[in-house]
Amino acid sequence: MEAANSWMDKTCIQFEKMPDAPCSENTTVASICVGKFPGCWSYHGRINPYGGESQKFTIGEGCQVHRITHEFGHLIGFQHVHGRPDRDQFITVNNEFYRLVPSKENNAKLINKWGQLGRCSKDQMNNWPIPYDYRSIMHYATNEYGDDDYLPVIVTKDVRHQYMLNYKYYANQLETHYDFYTLNRGYKCEEMWAKECTKNGKNIPKCQNLGYMGKNCECICPPQYEGATCEKKNGPMFPVMPKAKVLKEVRGNQVVDLTRETMSTDNLDGIKDKFEYYQFVTVVIDHPDNTTQALVTVLQTVSKSKLLMGQFKTKINGDFPEQDCQLFFMWGQSHLGQMRTECFSSVANNEPEGPMFISKTNHMDISAQSRFGELYTSAQLSIEVLKLKLAVQFVPSVVETLVVIAPNVTTTTHHPLFAPDTPPPPSGPPARVIIGFIMLGVTPIALIALGIYYREKVRELFEKGVEKLKPENGDNNSDSDSSGDDDDDDETKEKEKKDEKKEEKKDDKNDEQTETEDPEAAADPEADPDPETEPESAQAVPVLSDEGSDL
Repeated sequence: MEAANSWMDKTCIQFEKMPDAPCSENTTVASICVGKFPGCWSYHGRINPYGGESQKFTIGEGCQVHRITHEFGHLIGFQHVHGRPDRDQFITVNNEFYRLVPSKENNAKLINKWGQLGRCSKDQMNNWPIPYDYRSIMHYATNEYGDDDYLPVIVTKDVRHQYMLNYKYYANQLETHYDFYTLNRGYKCEEMWAKECTKNGKNIPKCQNLGYMGKNCECICPPQYEGATCEKKNGPMFPVMPKAKVLKEVRGNQVVDLTRETMSTDNLDGIKDKFEYYQFVTVVIDHPDNTTQALVTVLQTVSKSKLLMGQFKTKINGDFPEQDCQLFFMWGQSHLGQMRTECFSSVANNEPEGPMFISKTNHMDISAQSRFGELYTSAQLSIEVLKLKLAVQFVPSVVETLVVIAPNVTTTTHHPLFAPDTPPPPSGPPARVIIGFIMLGVTPIALIALGIYYREKVRELFEKGVEKLKPENGDNNSDSDSSGDDDDDDETKEKEKKDEKKEEKKDDKNDEQTETEDPEAAADPEADPDPETEPESAQAVPVLSDEGSDL
């Protein structure tokens, strides 16, 4: 009844326990049947407002008070805060980080899971001027329905609010002021109480700034207001929570030394007993020059890491896969919803001589959370693994560096903020990044030039081949439409040339026979020359038919 009582204390909603009976038994009033069915869930609103079969309300194994209170919210009509029609102004929902297992979940379950982070239409929710409440009991945590890699499913547009999504959940905090304000306004509780106040002779105050009148006829104000009618502002709408006091704003090159920050091992404002193991840190990095990019190097002493690992070596070695992301850094561009996650192993094994986090712009957001000491019952361990030094440096962005290929290249120097024994972040973008961008530009040009070269080579070889195939005299098949007289003339000339060559050979033979005084050769001057002694040039003369070259 703790979850039900939390709603009844500050509203006019009342729940009454009925005699035990099967869920299928009909009743004369709207009723719920609470049981240990699978999961933690409730129907939205009343299914049978005038009686009938009781609607199921499950508090299965593992349902904590925070989750049961959330389901009571659905029962009395609440939608999810992250389902507000205007939610995209405040958060980004990364659907691609859902944990979906199609092989183990039927279509109905997959559709239901997808719908849990959906956005409502304007006619599905009241359009009251209520601030977006990151700490509402009806808002999901960062990694709700996410996978074990802790990639953020819900990212706040302002990183200063990111921790709130998990803080309320792990602290087991329940309804906020705006949850009660919404319910009281929706059920017209103030009108009911006003009648009682008037009946008892009490004044009815006019509460301002989203305050509301309670059962005692006095205004109940939001956290940032006070006074009889909530007329005085006394702080921000969302004050920093006690376990998240470390909030650093960085505007230039500096070392963010978390070892000097005060973090508490006490439970503080957590309802949950184990909340002392939790710590939250937020760092907002922003440089006024938008032509720079932010680099962050995580620095830590080796001796400190060895001490921690040695003290908890046995447990860490055995449980490390499960506990790795009990410390994680979300970093990136929160306002764009683009945040990555680095767990303990990434931080512990980072290379201190170079930046660990590299932003594409002059802005970077970091939201860190630690509950590393919970497994080892050491709240101090949760703090120690967060006490790092973050060396922040702004350098000219890679894009700007590539646009201007300047001859005056400056050498890398140590920034005066960093001690001589502390490896500083590089003063410029890594050389491999610049070389990579240059290669991306040069490679297409080289491929185009190579293609042109080979095309010209192929064309040249083709033309040479055609020249070799052309006959010295006469036409090829393509000229077969020439006149017959031209073909006859070519043939006559060819025969005349052959006769002239034969005559020359005969004269040469006669001269040779005369010199050697060969009587047989002299007796037959008209005889044909011996084929075996005929020169090769006489056999190489081609003869073309009317149909074209045999080649």
